[in-house]
Amino acid sequence: VNPALFKDTSPRMFIFWSNNDDPVRCINTLCPGFVTTGKLPLGAQMSLISQYNDPNKQYVERFHLFRDANTKNWWLKVGGIDILVGYWPSELVPKLTSDGAKEIFWGGQMYPAKKRLRNLEMGSGHFPEEGYAKAAYVSKIMYALHDGPELIKPSSDQIDESVDKPQCYDVDSDVRYSEERGYYIFYGGKPSNFCPY
Repeated sequence: VNPALFKDTSPRMFIFWSNNDDPVRCINTLCPGFVTTGKLPLGAQMSLISQYNDPNKQYVERFHLFRDANTKNWWLKVGGIDILVGYWPSELVPKLTSDGAKEIFWGGQMYPAKKRLRNLEMGSGHFPEEGYAKAAYVSKIMYALHDGPELIKPSSDQIDESVDKPQCYDVDSDVRYSEERGYYIFYGGKPSNFCPY
């Protein structure tokens, strides 16, 4: 949800990226960089929205980020049928092209564009301890090494929790596992007097 950009409160698929040498965050294609393939528009409204506290109305979207072994471009695929959304050219992210990623992040981030946006909820607005059908979650967490086809499941000693305002937003301190969801984490929250935006 990005009211400043889209002028509404609808959940949408969007990307942002930045080069470590330049702190500017580029959203979708508002600045040069990400190359779309035209098969799925960035900024499109999400069609299926999970319903709070209804286990029968929980929906997931799959995202797969990978580096093409030949071109070294970083591609984004979405959905169970693997729609290619587009790619970040290798020259745009030279450190990723030569060394690969050193860290991977899952979860949510809050960036209030204007101080008047005071009710910014992360995920459903509920904390991770509330669990399935209440808190937001990321599931089937895996990664690959060196352009390899094998997907690796992270171990708990490879994962660090990063939360800068735990009174308002939080994430599971442990990665959980189930046959249905693979490795997953819950996250979410909302502002309070401790950290108003």
